[in-house]
Amino acid sequence: MSENLTKRKQQALETRKRILTCALDLFETKGFEDVTIQDIADAAQTSVGSIYRYFKNKEEMAAQNAEPLDDLYVNFYEQLSTHAKYRDLSAMDKLARFYFFVQKAVSSYSNLRSLYIYNLRNQQEESTLTDGSRALYQIYHFLFEACQKEGSIRADLDEYDFYDLMLQSSRGMLLDWLLRRRQFDIDTQALKWWEIIFSYIRKPI
Repeated sequence: MSENLTKRKQQALETRKRILTCALDLFETKGFEDVTIQDIADAAQTSVGSIYRYFKNKEEMAAQNAEPLDDLYVNFYEQLSTHAKYRDLSAMDKLARFYFFVQKAVSSYSNLRSLYIYNLRNQQEESTLTDGSRALYQIYHFLFEACQKEGSIRADLDEYDFYDLMLQSSRGMLLDWLLRRRQFDIDTQALKWWEIIFSYIRKPI
């Protein structure tokens, strides 16, 4: 019985993920207002009723548009924590690697434009981009603590100021990249921003 329940739960998770992926792709290509629940059902090869078992409406689907990115962040952080090639890196080096990965992951995200548009338009609920329960915030918390423990970060640096530095630099850079029609290299710009951030957060020599 438990095995059957596990299979059903896995199938439900896969169905939800497929619906969400199709919805976000449609929002990006057709525009949020022009997409219907039936459009999403057709793309996901499921029924409208099935969609309503997982989501109340289009708005709830759009609100999940950072979810695929968080999955990528978690996977990469697990690699940083367990993979042999990262074993000898300092906590500060791991923080740098993660910061660069975030820029690469977000800039490669096919629904990036919709991610910003939805969060800017929806002023009635907390933005998914600033939700402190997201995996992104939790990973930065773990890395901040690791840097504190090894003594590589300023002792007087407030954790929330640290979040602001990491996240505002990312969001500002990526939004400007979109406004400029992706005309500059994200990796190069991320390195410049990291040098500024590092000079501020590192423990004075």
